[in-house]
Amino acid sequence: HSEKTEFGRRYGFGQIRSYEDFAASVPVGDYDSFSPYIERMRAGERGLLVPEFILHFGNSSGSSTHGKSKFLPISETQIKHQSRAGADMLLRYLVWQNDSEFTRGYTLGLFPPPTMKREGPVLITSNPALMSTRMPIFSKPLYLPDEHIKLIQNYDEKLRVIAETYLDWDVRAITGTTCWFTIIFEKVLEAARRRGRRAKTVREIWPNLRVLLGGGVSAEPYLPILKSQLGREDLTLIDSYNATEGGLYATSDFTGSRGMLMVPHRGTFFEFVRLEEHEDPHAKRVPLWAVEPGQSYVILVTTVSGLYAYKVGDIVRFTSLSPHRIEFVGRLSGCLSVTQELTTHVEIERAVA
Repeated sequence: HSEKTEFGRRYGFGQIRSYEDFAASVPVGDYDSFSPYIERMRAGERGLLVPEFILHFGNSSGSSTHGKSKFLPISETQIKHQSRAGADMLLRYLVWQNDSEFTRGYTLGLFPPPTMKREGPVLITSNPALMSTRMPIFSKPLYLPDEHIKLIQNYDEKLRVIAETYLDWDVRAITGTTCWFTIIFEKVLEAARRRGRRAKTVREIWPNLRVLLGGGVSAEPYLPILKSQLGREDLTLIDSYNATEGGLYATSDFTGSRGMLMVPHRGTFFEFVRLEEHEDPHAKRVPLWAVEPGQSYVILVTTVSGLYAYKVGDIVRFTSLSPHRIEFVGRLSGCLSVTQELTTHVEIERAVA
């Protein structure tokens, strides 16, 4: 697809016939190495990383090594893959739970306002905000909140309005970043008390709520609190590992095993470099089919939006190879090395807990 682009010509895409060719021809890159292309794409140039014009750029929550904000290309093809991956995640739950009643109620989304900032010929947004505007038409009547509430900028105010507006609705699922679920539960209980209802748990207000679709942070510390607030032990938290660079990487599969099921068929190609070798420009790159369980890796992604062997900055490890199950271990920028042995933020969190 991209062999006639500037990047494709530079690295001989036209001669690549195998994974080995790709690994030998295309070097590992990071945001700083891709940013000269991305800046030109934001000015409207085509044919640089992908042949088509890219309209949307996701302002990632991470930053480059120089401390600048990252603006990552999100092609129309990536948007389609992300929509399908999101459907995979929900449908896997519905099949596992045999939940035929799910669509009789509403799904509540806790996302940033779907704003698109015009910057010359392109639009700057966030990946969650962009995807909230691309929901399938058939699902929109089942999805909350209404547009005027989505546009509220102040997040604390938005959650308060959501709680008060939908207190008496049949909410059956909530989706968003995991750390916001406890806050919305608090707001709902506060709104109920202001109306004179003596609800001690969210279950008394939303009796059919039993699934949360989260991600963005480790879910494990939140589960006991969420179950206590909700007032039910059969709560299902569907965890996900995603990034602006390519979308959904892995998701819960309800086997009860550690880690999340890899999603290698939705527009992202995965490679890995051993953590201890990640600063070596000649480090061996490992494709998904050759990883080892228990080994800490730095993840590289090649995406349909024009990132190739791109170092995301995440550290992961595999808990199983049949199927491939992955767990997020930390960020390269969040490591300590006080004893010449890298300690990740997940290990630090566990020690503090």
